Order: sequence, then structure tokens, then C-alpha cells
Amino acid sequence: MTAPLVSIVLPTFNRPQLLRLTLDSVAAQTLRDFELIIVDDGSDEPMREWLRTLAAQPNVRLIELPHSGTLAVVRNAALAAARGEYIAFLDSDDLWMPDKLELQLRQLRSGKPGEWSYTNFTCIDADGVRLPGDSQRRWQPHSGHVLREAISGELSIRMPTVVARRELVMRAGGFDAEVRTELDLWVRLAELSSLQVIDAPLAAIRTHSQNFSANWPYAYVRRELSLRKLESHFHGDISRLVRHERVRNCVALAREHATRTGFAATIRGWWSGARYSWSHAGWWSGGARVMTRALLRRP
Repeated sequence: MTAPLVSIVLPTFNRPQLLRLTLDSVAAQTLRDFELIIVDDGSDEPMREWLRTLAAQPNVRLIELPHSGTLAVVRNAALAAARGEYIAFLDSDDLWMPDKLELQLRQLRSGKPGEWSYTNFTCIDADGVRLPGDSQRRWQPHSGHVLREAISGELSIRMPTVVARRELVMRAGGFDAEVRTELDLWVRLAELSSLQVIDAPLAAIRTHSQNFSANWPYAYVRRELSLRKLESHFHGDISRLVRHERVRNCVALAREHATRTGFAATIRGWWSGARYSWSHAGWWSGGARVMTRALLRRP
């Protein structure tokens, strides 16, 4: 079989109603030279039976896994099976505009520097309606050598906006199942290649009750793990930048505790970064501010 131009990586776990809408946006793509790799993370049997009917289509492949709850593992399974020259990432509750793949592939194959690309996006609710505050969302497109922006989090990248050369993703090592954060991959891709951008909202990111996590500290904990690994990887100015971001992440965690929980949790969040932050003035000044905030909100 001739290898497709693009392999679409689509992890899923139940949620058939939202997945149908996602699949409709794939079927509407003006670029047709793709394979769709659906990786099921242990859905219930009725869901799997439906997915098997989809896999009967010539450009759809289904990989069935036992449930792990780890997106990195699920996506890596798709990467291992992918045959396309490029990889496009999509989540089972998000949407693409019809010309998304066509525009990104045209840009990536134009000869301009960069082996990966991302686009702007809109944020929608469970019913597909744009969220009220999305028009005020800060968006700054970045292109070229963006390693510093990737480390600092200035890159506003969402998974369904990214298309990358498969060889680049594999050279970067794919997804880290221990870190479990997309930002970690963006940093490794940015180290290896320039980035291209399309300043147009070609994807819609859905916010709904099923993707909301009450475990809000999770993102800060995973970012700290990612940054800690990156700090040992880089040297000189980049390593110092990573250390600075670890300090900022620690203070941000304490700030969230000050707003959401209480004084004791704020202290614990702030003090958790003491061993690598004590020599940074920002850790002390930021800690003073969040402690004040936590004290003022106490009953």
C-alpha cells in the first residue's frame, strides 16, 4: 500500500457523541491523502463495536488498548503504527476547520524553514458555541527558533493545532509517559527544528464537564517534573531559564492554593520548591504576595 501523506493520531475513550462530531470534521477535510489512526484506551464494549465498524473504511485504522488513562501511552501507540510523512494530532472532543490540513501541509512543503506547524484556535463549549471570553483570549503567534518561548510557556499551542514531520517527532522521542504534559514535547521539537505558524483559527478546542479535572494541581506537578528533567538536559543560559521557570511554576502553584484552598496549603505549595528556589529573589517576593493573599481570604 502507498503510504499516506498524513497520519492523523486520534486517541479516544468512550464519549461517542463528541467523537462523531470530531470524525465529521476529519471527513470534511479538503486534503484527502491521510490515514486516520484511532487508538481506543479501553472503552466499553458498545463503543469498541462501533469503532470496529469505522475501521472497515479503507483509510481508518483501529488500535485497541487496555485502559491506562495515560494519553502519552495511547498517542505513542499511534505513532508506532503511523506510515505518513507527517503526523497530525487531534483529540476526540475537538474539531478541525475543513482546510486545516491542506493549509498546514502547503506551508510545511513550501520550502520554508521548519518541520512542524501550529495554528490559532477557538474555544467552544459542549454545544459547539464559542466561549464568551474567547474573543479576549491573548494570542501571540510565534515562528522560527522558539525554544525559549516553548520553555517559558509563551507558545500558546493546543494539541489539535499541530502537524509535524513524523521523522521529527520520532527523533524527539515521542511523548513522555512519565511527564504526561504536551509542553514537554513542544520543547523537544523546538530544540530540533524551527516552527511554522498559521495565524488563523483552524481548530476548535472544546471545554465540557467530561474534560474538567478537579485535580487542578496536577498541571503544576507535571510541569515541575518536565522542567526538572529539562534542566538536567540543557546547559548555560537555557538551563538557567528552565530553573527560572521552575521557580515561577512553584509560586504559581502557591498562588492557586491561596485563591482556592487555604493558608496551610499555600505554605506547602510555596515551600515545595525551596530546595531549588531559595536563591531566587522572585521566590521570596512571590511567596510574600501569595501568603498575604491567603491570609486576607481566611474566614
